[in-house]
Amino acid sequence: MNTNSKTLLYLASGGYKPEYEDLAFDHLYFVDGNSNFKKSYPENHPKITFLGMDALFAIDQLKSKQVKIDCLVLLNEGLWQGGGSYPLFSDFLIGYLSPILQDEYLLICDLSYYDSNLNAVTKMDWGHKIIKTLKSEDNGYINPQLFTSHRQFSQDEAFGDMFYMEKSRKVTPLNSINSDEKIEIVHGSIWEDEDDLDFIGLNLRSKHQLVGKANGRQNVVDFFESKPKVHNIKEKQFLEIMDTCIKNNAKRVGLVAWNNGNYEEIVNLINALPTNKLESIRFYHLNIGDFDDIYAVYACSIIDNYPDYFNQINNDNMRLLQFQEVVSLGYGQAIEKLCEVITLHTTNNPNHFYFTQIKLKLGKLRIYSHTKDQYIQGLIRMTEEMS
Repeated sequence: MNTNSKTLLYLASGGYKPEYEDLAFDHLYFVDGNSNFKKSYPENHPKITFLGMDALFAIDQLKSKQVKIDCLVLLNEGLWQGGGSYPLFSDFLIGYLSPILQDEYLLICDLSYYDSNLNAVTKMDWGHKIIKTLKSEDNGYINPQLFTSHRQFSQDEAFGDMFYMEKSRKVTPLNSINSDEKIEIVHGSIWEDEDDLDFIGLNLRSKHQLVGKANGRQNVVDFFESKPKVHNIKEKQFLEIMDTCIKNNAKRVGLVAWNNGNYEEIVNLINALPTNKLESIRFYHLNIGDFDDIYAVYACSIIDNYPDYFNQINNDNMRLLQFQEVVSLGYGQAIEKLCEVITLHTTNNPNHFYFTQIKLKLGKLRIYSHTKDQYIQGLIRMTEEMS
């Protein structure tokens, strides 16, 4: 496949519009559960393909073709009147789609479509971040009106949103946990690592039916449970899950958030696992607030390893929470490395050093400290710039 080619994917596309052929993409995929729309699309077109099936089945088909998406369009997905039974513009769908999205991609959507019913959806809390909001005066802007036939607005009326997006995957190794297994928290989609995992633990709850005649109204849970290596861990205890992994001879385990936010005890239970049975356990999450308990334990372990450096932060609840937030967003390993290098430096050059505050400011890591050592100050600036 030509890596320089550009591809657009439109989910819940509805019918064909001739204007699509003028779009500056080499391949355009249109997906809709209503296969009757196929009649409106040109046959055997060199760059236009219509897939009359549910979005999940379409994603599987695109994965099998090793398609990479440069622009994702999601507008008026028919969630209430159009037959759709689950939001496409949601974490679980975007998570499943994530492996075929380019690391940087364009998103065309209409956030106002969800405002009155699904406010959580509009937060776009799925491990991807907005780099820029594109406006009509920006290069590369595509008017979202192009992708809808609804005429309840005038041509001059603002409609829809366009964003330049980035997949912001972060991996936090839990180095301080005393176990033979490699333990990591991954802020990103578990499906990015599908080929590398032996056990994929999902929290499957929704019984919503997939749309389209071809799948026989299969529901979402059945769809995922039919996948190799997938196990439903809904309402299961951690040790019960681990027992299933060991019985299945799984070495590399991936688990999504499933325990209603209560993960504090899991950190201690990891140490009780039989040794030499597992190679790695990865905890995957898309929503920022997930696995806060595990991140907090990791943050505390960093403080315990370098108590003199964190004494002021540890004795101020607000600053402690700020540091825990920094760790939860994937900066823990960078802070640990910084502490390690500072310790090596001060071993032969004793001086009084400690952090006064570690936080995010306007989305950037900021580290404040008590020191006049220019070498340490340089290390801190380098850590901020590289994170």
